Amino acid sequence: FWVVGAPRAVAAVLRHPIRADLLALRSITVQPGAIESQCTASRILHVQRWFTNVIDIALALTDVPDDIDRALLRGFREDPHPRVRHHMLRLLYEPTVSDEVRTEAMSAGLNDPDPDVRCFAALRHPGPEAVAELQGLAGGYEIPDNIRLAALHGLLKRKSGTSLVPLLIEAAATGPESRLSRRAMSWAIGYGGADALKKIVAKPRLPLPMLSHAMAIAERLAAEDVAPELLAMLDWAGASDERRRLAIEGLAAVGTVDAIPRLKKVTQRDAPLAAAARAAIERIQSRVKGDGAGALSFVDADRGQLAVVEAGGLGVVPEEGA
Repeated sequence: FWVVGAPRAVAAVLRHPIRADLLALRSITVQPGAIESQCTASRILHVQRWFTNVIDIALALTDVPDDIDRALLRGFREDPHPRVRHHMLRLLYEPTVSDEVRTEAMSAGLNDPDPDVRCFAALRHPGPEAVAELQGLAGGYEIPDNIRLAALHGLLKRKSGTSLVPLLIEAAATGPESRLSRRAMSWAIGYGGADALKKIVAKPRLPLPMLSHAMAIAERLAAEDVAPELLAMLDWAGASDERRRLAIEGLAAVGTVDAIPRLKKVTQRDAPLAAAARAAIERIQSRVKGDGAGALSFVDADRGQLAVVEAGGLGVVPEEGA
């Protein structure tokens, strides 16, 4: 429809039955004081039906309701099209609408079958039922990402970030990499710290791009607490080489000497990942070189020999016969 007029009055008058009648006529133009429509039927019965429809539409379009707000609310409850209901709900939230009707409209919006309409209402409804709806939208895997993200924004304005960490972790760790998952991960770690990062990394279905993103954050934060989760990942049944490679690279960034024995096993038993594991061992040893005096370290030999780290650098035990 191409419509020119005041949005509130147009929405209140062009209810679903009238729109259906207009569509049935196929060709019709309504102007102030005139309706133009062309009938292509030749049978008298069809011509009579067309004429009756034109008269009915003319009468309906002149029946402008006295209370526009209430008419919009009735139209919102009855209209089958979610985009029209969303438009009506926006009109019902305008400052000119009475507080009573606005609150009633937002309450009705919380029960709408369309998630976008429910989100609009929940973001503007002041009651606890709106918070519950926002939590349901934010955690709904079948809900579009843009709606889930809007719901999370709304929740962060109403609840403490720490209380939302479990919900944020789930949003970050499920589904493909997206603006939603990246923002949720950032918020989860911001409010939940290293513990939240550990829980995200431990998710078996965490997408690989998100795991890589988590490893970059762990390296930036020097989050050594994540290392045990990465070591466990190396032993996951069915874990792909790419996931295990990311775990090894993560250990290279945040692992301690405790990770070296497991990495040594990778060099000996897992040829596709052996080079990455050796590089990780070297990087860990290099990182702890300055502050690891007195610790035990593996030498760069295949026999798993140990050396005591002395002040100023890593000690090396010479191989037999050297």
